[in-house]
Amino acid sequence: MRSWIFPALDRRVVEATPQQVIATGAAGAAYSGDGVDGERGWRRAGTGGHREVPWWTLEKARIYSVAAYRVNPMARAIIDTYTSFCVGDSGVSYQVTNPQVAAIVDEFWHDPRVQLGGLQERLLRDHLLMGETALQLLVGELSGVTRICPTPISQITDVRLAGGNPLWPAELVFGDGGAGGLALSVAAVNDLTGLREGKVMWWRSWMALIDDLRGEPFLAPILDHLDSYDQVISNLIDRTALARYLVWDVTVEGDQNAVNEFVAARGGMHTPPSGAVEVHNDKVTWKPQTAETRAEEDSIAGKNVLTLIAGGAGLAKTWLAEPDGANRATSLTMAEPVRRRVGGVQKMWLGYQTELLRFVVDQAVRARRLPQLVTAQDPRTGQQWQIPAAQTVTVTGPSISASDAEFTAKILLNLSTGLEKMVKAGALSAEAARIAARKAWEDYMGVPYTADLDSPDANPDDVAQAVDDAQREQRDAAAGKGFDPYQPRDKDGRWSHTPGGDLGGPDPPALPRRRDRPGTGDAFKPRPPARHLLRTGASGDRNRLTREWASVLDGTYAGLTVRTTSADPENFDGLTLVMADAEILDDDGNRVGQLLRAIVDGDDGPYAVHGYLKLDPHVQGGGFARALNAHLERWYRQAGVTHIELKANIDVGGYAWARAGYDFKSPADAIRIIGRLEDYVGRAERGLLNIPADRVDEQIRAADELLERARTSTFGTVDFPSAYEIAMLGWWPGAGRDDVWIGKVTLLGSAWNGVKPL
Repeated sequence: MRSWIFPALDRRVVEATPQQVIATGAAGAAYSGDGVDGERGWRRAGTGGHREVPWWTLEKARIYSVAAYRVNPMARAIIDTYTSFCVGDSGVSYQVTNPQVAAIVDEFWHDPRVQLGGLQERLLRDHLLMGETALQLLVGELSGVTRICPTPISQITDVRLAGGNPLWPAELVFGDGGAGGLALSVAAVNDLTGLREGKVMWWRSWMALIDDLRGEPFLAPILDHLDSYDQVISNLIDRTALARYLVWDVTVEGDQNAVNEFVAARGGMHTPPSGAVEVHNDKVTWKPQTAETRAEEDSIAGKNVLTLIAGGAGLAKTWLAEPDGANRATSLTMAEPVRRRVGGVQKMWLGYQTELLRFVVDQAVRARRLPQLVTAQDPRTGQQWQIPAAQTVTVTGPSISASDAEFTAKILLNLSTGLEKMVKAGALSAEAARIAARKAWEDYMGVPYTADLDSPDANPDDVAQAVDDAQREQRDAAAGKGFDPYQPRDKDGRWSHTPGGDLGGPDPPALPRRRDRPGTGDAFKPRPPARHLLRTGASGDRNRLTREWASVLDGTYAGLTVRTTSADPENFDGLTLVMADAEILDDDGNRVGQLLRAIVDGDDGPYAVHGYLKLDPHVQGGGFARALNAHLERWYRQAGVTHIELKANIDVGGYAWARAGYDFKSPADAIRIIGRLEDYVGRAERGLLNIPADRVDEQIRAADELLERARTSTFGTVDFPSAYEIAMLGWWPGAGRDDVWIGKVTLLGSAWNGVKPL
């Protein structure tokens, strides 16, 4: 800064020094400086008149921003305040007005390899500190499944524009920009298809000018002030320590001999201890000497610097550190501009997240897992219309408005009173007042106004039922529930369509029937219903619960005996269940295995969970599991169990359970296996699978047809491929245990959640 007290007589006083102008790039093509040797008049080739911030300034700002967050408490307070208000508290969520699109968005949001909901704080914090975010987009070519990979923005060496328009970044170059560099296309809407495409999602923020190309760290304007604040506080601490400095200036009349005699008489030159009495004559004078710290000046300077920091960060001092004598009313008044600034940052961030989710939806449309136009419903009026699938997605965040319910209630009350008086006076129509009231509801409550709110005289029982249904839907969506035991299948009760006889022989074995009626097979003696087991578990009588489970499980199956050892009631993740442990014995009474089974109290009725079944290797392959499960399924149907769930993940479990008639529980499970199938199709094309040479082409063709069905149909419909179909994909009559087909190798060693209706 130039001096305002002694300005140069021949120059006008300006805001910034030439060094600052050069460092910020504000001069454009007028004058600049080389960041290496400081040469004046230098400018980067091709920059023209742009006032872009030089790369070395941006890199320094990013370095110091990260360092400040890690070591400077005030910098951390600023960043964490914005992060907490924008994405903290209730967190970031999404709203989708179409159920088909909602399934795709939910799959991406809860993908264990993405976990976007749990990354929001880290992502926003990184964006605040760096000013930019670059996410490499990893998209399955056939499945359309999207995942992300953060890419260091400091490795970006060039930004290529479409048509020279700074608003249209086309490519980011990572590395040297030459043969060794990596150029990735920036995600944007394709004008021909109307779908988003690209290899990297690039967000840039806090740019000063419309033609700036690079984002700037949020802390950049206040980094120097943060350092100054640290320095002032350090000086203040040093002065506080200096204030403890004290010496005694003792004057003794006489010569040096008199001084020596006084010191000898005292026994040394030590400082008198606190509370001591020093006795001397009028020839000796004691005078304390202290240092004047002028700490008040540092305190005032610290407050002034903090004011600059708070103003530059868009926060009030009362939000950072010092209440500064402000009462509650003053703090609330000061907070309104701050809320608007924080709200602006949140709006920007939620816009970025919305664009990311819309990209994900567009990839599902491109892979034909979704139609490009879907039906959307206006939550206010209930009106429906056709819009692009991506437009049904919106990301929302926690409310930044005052959390005081009394404050909100007073505003709505005053508004309603005013609207009522205006309607009575004829200054406003009833319809206009209704529109204003709806707008006020959305602004202050933060949720859409729905048509059912127009009925204040609604039946309370109906309202309670609607709330209950909504909560159940939210719980199911959060749990990724994707199975309906009453989902209609084809006319034969099969899981889904089966490819015709195009594999060189008759159709594969018939798919398991969806619902075999009770009474088939061996005679079946009555056993306790599932509800009875749940009631016994609720009573806490474990001995009785063990006996009842034993009446179900105990018996001999394919030469091995099951004996129930214990049973317990549990509450897990909000669900009530009763489970039983049992041991498996051979003919000699030796323990050769163990199993766990459970009954869960579900929303649609009790269902069974097959926890685990372990057998020693020397007794495997004898038909025990088949006999036991057949017995249990007969009891399940008699006992009122709706379906069976299990985790197919042990050795050949992923393949074996699919052959046994278990289907995918959720879209995420299905898409994961579809992705594996895509991978194994590629391996088959490269000749990496041990498939007979004369069958490779027909298996690849059949797999492509099944993948096409997966792309063009929705999970849960008849046309969507089932786990059984994948398991039998490429099977031929006469294929044995050691033969290889593409569906078998896809599911061997896979892990997925399975479900089987009863």
